[in-house]
Amino acid sequence: MKKYLSYKNIFPNTSTARYNVAAWQESSTGNLTLIGRSVTKAGGKNEPDIGSLMLSEFDREGQLIAEHEVWKPSSENFSLEDPRAIVGQDGIITIGLTAVFFSNGEVKTYPALVKVDSNWEKRLPTVTVIKDFGQGKNMTPLGHDFFVFRPSEQKYNHKLLMFKIGEERAEKITDLIFTKKLPWAEWRIGTAMPPIWQKDGSAIFFIHGISIEDGKYIYSIGLSKIFPKNGTYVTAVCPEPILTPKTFTDGEGKALIEELRPEERKVVYACGGIIDQKNPEHLKLYVNVGDRATFEVIFEMKEILKELNDSNLIFAEEGNK
Repeated sequence: MKKYLSYKNIFPNTSTARYNVAAWQESSTGNLTLIGRSVTKAGGKNEPDIGSLMLSEFDREGQLIAEHEVWKPSSENFSLEDPRAIVGQDGIITIGLTAVFFSNGEVKTYPALVKVDSNWEKRLPTVTVIKDFGQGKNMTPLGHDFFVFRPSEQKYNHKLLMFKIGEERAEKITDLIFTKKLPWAEWRIGTAMPPIWQKDGSAIFFIHGISIEDGKYIYSIGLSKIFPKNGTYVTAVCPEPILTPKTFTDGEGKALIEELRPEERKVVYACGGIIDQKNPEHLKLYVNVGDRATFEVIFEMKEILKELNDSNLIFAEEGNK
């Protein structure tokens, strides 16, 4: 696959880390809205990187036209991270988040969600924290009341828990199982942007994978597909990643962005992306580089679809339950 058409750092002049952004386009104006993390410094060892959530609005030409804080932590003991958003046909924006609780050196994370409409006041209302399934991260909306996240237990290193919000409680649908036969995701997988559903009921699903090299966590982004099958869902993944830390280096192999935690990891990660209304043959993925910067990476949809129709896709192993 031709990996991408182009990329650019969309917050080049900021002195703070800006990354892990949710993304959507306004149907009336075509303006792009991003909501993501703003962090001034890394937390201590085994501590979260606490920061605000900032909204940035860009016009159809890619110019930044508005920016302000939509959520600020009221204490160092609670934070919201890594928003992922979808816009429903009714105009309701469903945002999945990770709620982080930090106390006495212990960090607990839970999936959380919030919904806003087109008239929201650009401030996040009270979020709903989902504790029905225990701790976890990567809360990703699949539909209006339909989500996946990755629970914290080791048995979920290559699985996601799919659930729906019922009238009284959250109800598990299934475990979404992924192959373990990926060197770039040998240790763990997780979600990236929300899926792009197709007419046949399948979905294009970007994922991130983590391997461990020389004691560091190495992140990559890959392509997968979700298929409906016998009342449940199965997955298949492209063997090679489409983005790695090496993607964002200069001609001499030097990283374009200094890592926020260079002693611990090398990061490429994504919470948001859009199919561009202006150029629907293009998909724009908003990629976190180094837990510090956000790059807009443009892919051709025809190349993504071609890759996902290839016979070399790796389906989840039957024994990986």
